[in-house]
Amino acid sequence: MLQNLLKTGFWAYIIFLTVSLLMPVPQTGEVNHMDKVIHVGVFVLAGISMTWAYGTDKKLFNYLLTYGIAIECAQGLTGYRSFDVLDLLANAGGLLLSRLLILMKTGNQEISDAN
Repeated sequence: MLQNLLKTGFWAYIIFLTVSLLMPVPQTGEVNHMDKVIHVGVFVLAGISMTWAYGTDKKLFNYLLTYGIAIECAQGLTGYRSFDVLDLLANAGGLLLSRLLILMKTGNQEISDAN
């Protein structure tokens, strides 16, 4: 029961993230690097919530990395958002940080798939 709730929560977060990252944002003309911190944060949360829902299979982290690349490419195609390599690096950094946090929390032991 709890596992189903965690999986539902993970997918709800991914849907929310997708919509949020593809919505138009007001252009102020200023360069704001806080955006990179936000990218790191949302991908840390994605990595941790994925782990709670599905375990630490490295393939799953690769899927999230692919998702981060796809979302950035989609932003470049919208006409009102832009593709940014630094956002890609921030996404990957967030996933790496989530993996490190998980491994530190579990004493460097992999969490088994809790299906």
